[in-house]
Amino acid sequence: MKKIKESEVSILEWLHDYRFLTVRQMVKMGVYAQHTIYKGLQNLHRGGRKYIDWVDFGTRPERGRIDRLLYLTKHGAELLAEVLQLPINEISYPKGTVPRYKDLTHRMQTVDLHIMARTYCQAYNAEIEFFNAYFEHQGGNNSKRPDYPKRKALNTVPISKDKAFIPDCIFKIRTANGKQYLFTAEIYRNHNTKRTHNQLDNHLEAIGNKSISKLYNFPHSVQVLILCEKAGAMKALQKRLASDPAYKHTEQYFLFRTFDPVTVASQPKDPDGTTKHTKIKIKTLLDGGFSKGWQTYTGKKMVLFR
Repeated sequence: MKKIKESEVSILEWLHDYRFLTVRQMVKMGVYAQHTIYKGLQNLHRGGRKYIDWVDFGTRPERGRIDRLLYLTKHGAELLAEVLQLPINEISYPKGTVPRYKDLTHRMQTVDLHIMARTYCQAYNAEIEFFNAYFEHQGGNNSKRPDYPKRKALNTVPISKDKAFIPDCIFKIRTANGKQYLFTAEIYRNHNTKRTHNQLDNHLEAIGNKSISKLYNFPHSVQVLILCEKAGAMKALQKRLASDPAYKHTEQYFLFRTFDPVTVASQPKDPDGTTKHTKIKIKTLLDGGFSKGWQTYTGKKMVLFR
């Protein structure tokens, strides 16, 4: 087995937990110093058998140099399974196509939410029982195996016989006092509140017929977390739901907040050690609390855990 440092094991575990990460997200976790992460990434990517790899989106006129998107390779999954003494099928790593640039921000904001939820749990002795994101799939398209389950998103929620939808993520948290909470989350970056409203109607229907609660054998109702990139879009969406008779008496099930803006003086080094000096502005949940800062569609302040 390859000799591996504790920090390098952590990097492999992070990529197993979150599937995809940028260097910036690893640094923001605050577990290791920047230079330790850079060195670990270089060691894991060095040589013929690479344990991690990345998607390089290059430079874009509107954003400058784009952070590389890191992921676990098959060799990395095998190494982590050996280190943790787990069967390889319990280690998650990408097996399909790599992410597209068009989906990059949405995907990274979904990962930011996952990181914040997991960080909260570590700080308050809670536990994430599972966190399933829209880009995770099960089954496969195998025409030679008609009995094999067809490939579909892990988050697919059937509402009726002919209707289903896919939330950005579904996750369950058990707090230190033993209470369980089941959440779905949607991340919105545009101002088309009418379209967003229509999408949330799927969640409303799922709450009404308990589709998600039944799917995950959960005795209570699910709560829908709605994250908007712009405060104006969030307020417009809240206003739409508050004036829709179908949403009457559902205020406690739909919770809103915005992403927090963060100005970064320069991007971290790429995994290969190259420094990129590009001043940019990012929006992330990592710089705000996870349990606090939410509100209903009437503006009532809420916390996630009681």
